[in-house]
Amino acid sequence: MDIGVDLGTSNTLFYVKEKGVVIEESTLLARQKVKRWTGLSAPKNKKAKIIAYGSKAKEMIDREPRQIEVVRPLKRGIVSDLEALESFLDYYLKLIYEVPTKGFKIFKPRVIIGVPGSVTDVERRAVKSVFLSLGIRKIFLVEQSILAGIGIGLSVESSSGLMIVDVGGGKSEVSVVSLGGVVVGKGIKVGGEDWDKAIVNFLKMKYGILIGEKTAENVKIELGCLVPDKSKKTRVMVIRGRDLASGLPRSLKINSEEIMEPLLMVGKEITGLVSAVLDEMPPEITDDVLNKGIWLLGGGGRLKGLDRLIERETKISVRLVEEAELAVIKGCGELMENKELLNKVRLISGLG
Repeated sequence: MDIGVDLGTSNTLFYVKEKGVVIEESTLLARQKVKRWTGLSAPKNKKAKIIAYGSKAKEMIDREPRQIEVVRPLKRGIVSDLEALESFLDYYLKLIYEVPTKGFKIFKPRVIIGVPGSVTDVERRAVKSVFLSLGIRKIFLVEQSILAGIGIGLSVESSSGLMIVDVGGGKSEVSVVSLGGVVVGKGIKVGGEDWDKAIVNFLKMKYGILIGEKTAENVKIELGCLVPDKSKKTRVMVIRGRDLASGLPRSLKINSEEIMEPLLMVGKEITGLVSAVLDEMPPEITDDVLNKGIWLLGGGGRLKGLDRLIERETKISVRLVEEAELAVIKGCGELMENKELLNKVRLISGLG
């Protein structure tokens, strides 16, 4: 059994060879709080009991009792809690082992994992150590931008360059990919979560109302837009939160025009990153990028108007990839189905 994993800050996807994407879940888990202290009187390491995984854990955010904590195993694309990540992956890998397959089932699979291009050697070893502890037979680490390029149809043998903008939950990366490798790449720790935080802070400062993370995400989805569209009416939404002055519950009507202000502050950072990569791009690839345009993907790339904002800043056409959040995991699938392609990517990228 071969498995592909797209480890994301917000969502994790699992691909099984000849089966496709079998699991897409939030990268979250809820567990009991365990008192931790050091010294001679400290108890032996006791693993916290897990209450919920994925979307069920997401529903508990800002609603959990005092004895339970909701944990993000990854922050900004980097492992922040090894124990939590091991429990999270162990749970879903066991579910995958139950997927029916033809012939004899190998319980020590090979795994292709998508990692950020800016990940360090230490962070790469941390990811490997977690999977090895779960009994994985062989691990291939491949940069997410390379996987995304393969996922959207870029040929490894083609010398033509392609610019990819990947906006995730906790980080954004801009890469120029050619011949199955990254020519120029940069990343910043800004993503979809920062839009949520910007909305929370904006409403707190302007209206003195405090809303939760989930409400902010709903506002972003319903009203979020980075470029005004005069042909459409201003959208309105009623939200509920806590009044900071009185401490009492309060309702507030907001519209899409005022929400644009905090979202633009984060959007400008992403467009600045795109401009920085264009500035360092080799002249020979310039013609390829101008002809093919910039390819936008990732869950954060689906925010309305981000493609038009990048177009306005760079004067280059931007194409939003269909099923933008699945581009990386599709690349994992292509590598698993084509062993020759996997060997070429390993040779060119130097990852493994």
